[in-house]
Amino acid sequence: MPISNYLYSQNIDNFELERFLIQFSSEDELSDVIETLEYYFANPIKLYKARPDALTVLPNVDYYTSSTIVERFNNNPRITYLALFDGLGLSDIQQKIIIKATNREIAPPSKFSSDYRVRSQERFETVRGLEEKKYLGDKYDIYQRFQASYSDFQLQAIGNKNLGEIYLYDFFSIGAKYQTDKLKLIVGDFNAAFGCGNSLWQSYSMGKGGDFIRSAAPYNNSIKLNTTTLRTNFMRGAAVEYNFNRLWHNFSLTAFVSHIKRPANVDTAKKVATSIYTTNYFRTKTEINKKDALGENSFALNFAYNYKKITLGATFFSIKYDYPLKSSSSRAFEGSYSDIFSLYGLYSTRIISFGGEYSLYSHEFPAMKLYSIFKINNVDFALHYRNYHSNYRSFWGYNFGESSIPANEEGIYTSISAKLSKNLKTEAYLDLYRTHLRTYSVEKPIKGVDYSIRNLYDNKLLGSFYLTIKSEAKTDGFKPKGAQNQVIYTHRRNEVRFEYERKLIKNLTLKTRFDATDVSFEQKKPNENGYATYFQLSYDMLDNLSITGRISIFNTDSYSSAVWHYEYRMPTSIYTNPLYDEGNCFLLRLNYSPLKYIKLFLAYTRLEKPKLDNLGSSYDVIKSNKDNRLYLQININYSE
Repeated sequence: MPISNYLYSQNIDNFELERFLIQFSSEDELSDVIETLEYYFANPIKLYKARPDALTVLPNVDYYTSSTIVERFNNNPRITYLALFDGLGLSDIQQKIIIKATNREIAPPSKFSSDYRVRSQERFETVRGLEEKKYLGDKYDIYQRFQASYSDFQLQAIGNKNLGEIYLYDFFSIGAKYQTDKLKLIVGDFNAAFGCGNSLWQSYSMGKGGDFIRSAAPYNNSIKLNTTTLRTNFMRGAAVEYNFNRLWHNFSLTAFVSHIKRPANVDTAKKVATSIYTTNYFRTKTEINKKDALGENSFALNFAYNYKKITLGATFFSIKYDYPLKSSSSRAFEGSYSDIFSLYGLYSTRIISFGGEYSLYSHEFPAMKLYSIFKINNVDFALHYRNYHSNYRSFWGYNFGESSIPANEEGIYTSISAKLSKNLKTEAYLDLYRTHLRTYSVEKPIKGVDYSIRNLYDNKLLGSFYLTIKSEAKTDGFKPKGAQNQVIYTHRRNEVRFEYERKLIKNLTLKTRFDATDVSFEQKKPNENGYATYFQLSYDMLDNLSITGRISIFNTDSYSSAVWHYEYRMPTSIYTNPLYDEGNCFLLRLNYSPLKYIKLFLAYTRLEKPKLDNLGSSYDVIKSNKDNRLYLQININYSE
């Protein structure tokens, strides 16, 4: 037992965490997942007297896992970690994440802690927007975040300036939180997520490319300080959450009010807004005119009841804009006012879990999702059904499906995960879907089938082997030059990925990946294919110094056959590269901690496409076939 607790007390290995997130999160959501994890690492969830669903805010933690851990701890606060996680089927890294993101103390002492980080990006080549003076700002790209906590209080401030923007704090976000066992109060900027995601959801989605089983059962009930720099992803105002218990019966009531100016395209002469601007850059006169152009007022009320393994809840959310929206987006609604009412419920045991949510937008357009998970010995099954009316609208909602937007889609998803041996795990999913009406990009309703099979073999001596095969066929269309109507065809994309990781010696880790794609367009356009591969070495030179180097080579016919690779540069900085055309990438990463409270992160990246004269697009074009960038981040932590 002491050996077990010693193991759990160790810090999370960055490479182990990186591998877990890549395998169980889709590439396009990794940044949000890491930001969420770092938030709860810095602000652990208190287990004592926690709600059964308290841990569902963490990636890949379902309701059953959360409620079981909370119940076991509150029955015996001195329980060992071995007993706390017994029978839950969590990997070592999942257990370490939960440990680092939770607080076991019954009465945490009043102490002060703070964290400040600043990150800058230096681009060696000058982009067209600066060269032609289209960007009104300078070349500096700076991100800052400050957090401070004392007892039950927490303060957070975020500032960000992108290349070409004018002000050092072109974006800012400030929020304060007070939290006790029963009460949570947030003033400033915050995120909210309720139910299964039809109305309000967290910033990351955990879609089909993530955990095949757990991600099919979305549930959340939380408010937290904002961690993102995206101007459309948070509320600004006040939020309150109140919890009270009667024996095993837990009740929670959450409400918030928000008033914020959103970036938007507004026609002041006609007094209408044509779209919400989500690109998040304000560098040119045109972009700056969109900043804070549309006033938004919103209100939400959420009630949830927990009894052991049962949860029932209801959410009401309303939103009003200064100008009516006239948008064709499947997220944005028509008009100046909108509301959503939702009912949701969950039931979860060791063997079976099921739940769902039913919602009405504007009192008449329905949305529904239902899911179930079955566990038999070492085999798990998941089933997820969703159906969203074509006119259903929810800007912050989440669809576990082909599109992340909960609108104009019906589908059924099924998956299986089997642990065939101590070291071998096999998973697969199949998703069938269709839209009720045409989509924004295709002139006819679409239908598709998407499936994936992956195998993970993990052996301490041989290393980790990871193989994924994925295929998707769906309706698509394009309009030839001069034609009035689209050519409709079936777009089929096949992918295969092989990944291998092994510790060559104690402090040296090897990681390599190979991806191949094959894309067909039903003979309406020429077929395409491509590949990408990388080789990476990570070396812990000292306890406080590590270095990572990666070289990538790729060759695809066009963007349609691109391969997506992540670059984890440093905490809260991860980028997913679409690798297309012919070229190579280089990444060098250095982590150094000269003092206990100070951590330095340095990263250098280079993208090269030898056969091209320019890289980028529009005002971000550079007159070179090489794109060199340098990143520096400083973290200063203090704790009494």
